[in-house]
Amino acid sequence: MSAAQVQETVNLNAVAAAALVLYDAVISADREIELQRQRRLPSTLLYLLSRYLGVVIALFVAAQSVQSHSSQFCNNFLYSFAGLSQLLLAAVAIISASHVRALYRHNTFLRLALYGLATASVIAQAVILGITFRVDKPRVIAQITQPPIPGCGWENSPYDGQAFWWPAFIFHSILFALVLARAVSAARISPSWQTVAQGVKVDRALLSVTLWALLLAKLVLVYVTAPAASRAVTWWLLAAYSVVGSRMQLAEGLDKAHSELPLTDSVGDPMLDGFVIVRTPCEARQFAALERPSRGSRTDWFGTSSTATTTVEFSSRVSPDNARVDANYDAGDVYVPVVRRNAIPEEWPRTFDPVEAHKLASTSV
Repeated sequence: MSAAQVQETVNLNAVAAAALVLYDAVISADREIELQRQRRLPSTLLYLLSRYLGVVIALFVAAQSVQSHSSQFCNNFLYSFAGLSQLLLAAVAIISASHVRALYRHNTFLRLALYGLATASVIAQAVILGITFRVDKPRVIAQITQPPIPGCGWENSPYDGQAFWWPAFIFHSILFALVLARAVSAARISPSWQTVAQGVKVDRALLSVTLWALLLAKLVLVYVTAPAASRAVTWWLLAAYSVVGSRMQLAEGLDKAHSELPLTDSVGDPMLDGFVIVRTPCEARQFAALERPSRGSRTDWFGTSSTATTTVEFSSRVSPDNARVDANYDAGDVYVPVVRRNAIPEEWPRTFDPVEAHKLASTSV
């Protein structure tokens, strides 16, 4: 492909990625309103950053892709684009670290390690941006293509500033490994396709995998094929950052809100009869899978787990089936309300252990 054809393809991908971000913002508007009504400042702030920084970046990118511009425009565009992208990546790094930390019971060491890695990744990207701006200068793509194709790039950098993505790739590779390890651990406890499917849905594993896969594709393309072609992946990568980050934060923010709602049955009577401590959606899934729960007759219940004479029923608002178990309380434990038809022994473990829980439930009378 000629330089003009490559740039035209890049521009088309930029417009398509911008359309994806705008479409996702529109279809998520109702849930966004629900989140903002909860008045949870940290969750809302992270959501707004990941969502609307992505929208602004998408509009910027689409604007520079549809008509020719001057050198001054490209200079302003690249500086603004770099700054906004840095903020977006920082917000999503915090969201991703918080999500993976929750999968590991809010482990203190892991919390410090993940937030430290997120900070190091953001600082490294800022340093790379600073070096790029000092040693390179913007260029107008239309001046070097025949026929002229709109776009902005760097004058001298052979990889068009792609070193910027290495810190993010390393950080998300670590997160991907942690998510994978957690999935393997859950599968060993309940080795079935149902467990895997619930893990993908409840732990939102596909969101973490999507970012990692796009970062990998970006770096492979830039070093294996023409560097200019990898810019098409850049636009999709930024779109994925916005969509994945905002949806992950939106889901977790609403999980918190719903987990605090009073539980009632279909006629409004309280269903709550006790609590079982569960720290992550993965643990809730393990708890529900102790005896292969089947869906109950009542539509507002997830299902039942029967062992000997003990039956536990899970409310749909906190069930692993619809991701209503919160995984992100800074305070630590998440108390999952349950309905008990028969009394569960008082010695039921205060700290969740699926093996111990199964043993206690099996021996209860």
